Formats: sequence, C-alpha cells, structure tokens
Amino acid sequence: MDQHLIEMLQGHWIVVHRGGDPNALLASLGFRPAFLDCSTMTIHLSRFKSGAPAPHHVLEGLPDEAVSIRSPCGRVMAPKATLIRGYERNGYFFTTASANRAAREWLRFR
Repeated sequence: MDQHLIEMLQGHWIVVHRGGDPNALLASLGFRPAFLDCSTMTIHLSRFKSGAPAPHHVLEGLPDEAVSIRSPCGRVMAPKATLIRGYERNGYFFTTASANRAAREWLRFR
C-alpha cells in the first residue's frame, strides 16, 4: 500500500472513529443520508422539518406517506416499519454497511 493511501485512510479513521462525524466521510464521496421504503422502493432524502437537506438522518422531514404516527405538533412518533436507514448516491440507495464498504473500496483507488 502506498504512503499517500495510508495517510488518507488514517485521516478518515480519525474522523470516523475518534468522535468526528462519520457522515462527513460519506458526504465527501457524494453519499446523502436517506431512507428507503421497501414497500414502494421510494428513496426519501433526509430532511429537516423545513425541507432543507439534513447532514444526518432526521425523521421530522419525512413525507406523510413514510410515517405511521405523527404527533399534533408534527413530530414523527413512528416511521413506517418498511423504512431502512442508509444513504443515497446518484439515485441509488446504499445501506449503511454497503456505503461504508464502498467508501473503503473507493478510497483505495484515490
């Protein structure tokens, strides 16, 4: 393994495993936090209640069709049981494990 790759991976290891934001590494590779509804195969990007994109997984921005129970103030009490948390990249859904695996593979070739 070349020295540049080792330094890059060590830097990402520090970000992800020493209190940094693990989403930062995935975001730098184009992954966006999202939810997949397995019953409709619809990808819902993670959003704040205002509709702005969220940098992490947030339930409040889910559309009504992805929510089983919402409180009177709009807070999601229970998302649909068919939702899976993961990431979207270029229109494709990745589970958290597959996004992490892809990131490790892609970083090897940078």
